[in-house]
Amino acid sequence: MKLTDTKIRKTKPDTENGKIIKLSDGNGLYCWIDPNGSRYWRFRKVINGKETTRALGKYPIMSLADARAARDAYLADLAKGIDPRRIVPEKIISFEEIARTWHERKKKGWDEDHAASVLRG
Repeated sequence: MKLTDTKIRKTKPDTENGKIIKLSDGNGLYCWIDPNGSRYWRFRKVINGKETTRALGKYPIMSLADARAARDAYLADLAKGIDPRRIVPEKIISFEEIARTWHERKKKGWDEDHAASVLRG
């Protein structure tokens, strides 16, 4: 049975026994409800004979529709023979690169001493 937003919101956490509740939506997608009431989206699938679980996001920041779309994207990648766990971003931008880019844009309106002071931190 497919999940609904109402079912997710109305399911009470198991604070008494401290157990995790898993509400399944099908095709490996489920909502994980912690005893403290936090709700997370998880996707579980067997890849190359090994069970793997991916955290997709936190409910309600990630909606049910968004979680289903993320699951469908993973399933589409798997159908093409792409292991989503092996996808590496092309380039990870460091904080220093972002800070220097910001500094270059901002320093035009500053005097040299102030610009140097900001760059030093």
